Amino acid sequence: MAHVAVLMGKVHPEAGDWYFDEPLVVKSGDDEFQIAVVHSKFSIRVTSPSDEDVDGDWFRQLWSRASAALRGALDGLGFYRGARLEVEFVGATFDNNGVLFEQPNHLDFAYTQDSRIEGEQLAPLTWHAFDNAHIRHALADVRQALTLDGDAGFHCYRAIESLRQHYLLGDEDDGSARKLSWESLRDDLGVSRAEIDVIREAAKSRRHGGAQSVAYADILAHVKWTRDIVMRFIERLPTVGPGRLAELDV
Repeated sequence: MAHVAVLMGKVHPEAGDWYFDEPLVVKSGDDEFQIAVVHSKFSIRVTSPSDEDVDGDWFRQLWSRASAALRGALDGLGFYRGARLEVEFVGATFDNNGVLFEQPNHLDFAYTQDSRIEGEQLAPLTWHAFDNAHIRHALADVRQALTLDGDAGFHCYRAIESLRQHYLLGDEDDGSARKLSWESLRDDLGVSRAEIDVIREAAKSRRHGGAQSVAYADILAHVKWTRDIVMRFIERLPTVGPGRLAELDV
């Protein structure tokens, strides 16, 4: 049995009018991807042998594999054109009948189900993100990890490393100073070295230019754990009212 899906979306910046002269056919494992890009819109026809039912988890794993193929093709195009291309998934059809549209956020990772975030919640994080490069870098890596692809572990570990910089005393970042900063992070956030080592191991291959395969369930676990640690760190920051944002000189 094989499922056939057509995934559709946009290539940003759309003003570039990105295109391929003809569809690219890519095979990876048992999957076959037929990738077309016209007028900054993409479609990926995926043939995937599988006996599994089409559900949210199945789709997210399929999109992770398909988007890796798409990003590889677009990175080549962008490399030659000197452009940073990003993709936005819009919707998909499955087996010529099912239709799925993209959700704007990953509900499994959301800390609220409300569409509105009150200023009292958002302002402290926004203030500290502007004011502290380590927090800003950690949030950026958490954002990248939400692609839930093979690079997620790399971004998770780098987010934790950015938080560690907050605990560094002095200008030196080696030897006893680095060791003490890791100890301070673990003590303050209540995490063990073993827990951090799981993320470190997941990031190791990618950090050194490798391409280790990671199970999708592990990727989800790594991203959720990292986001929870970043949130735990944020909750320990000094309270800042919404009005303080007006003081920023940016």
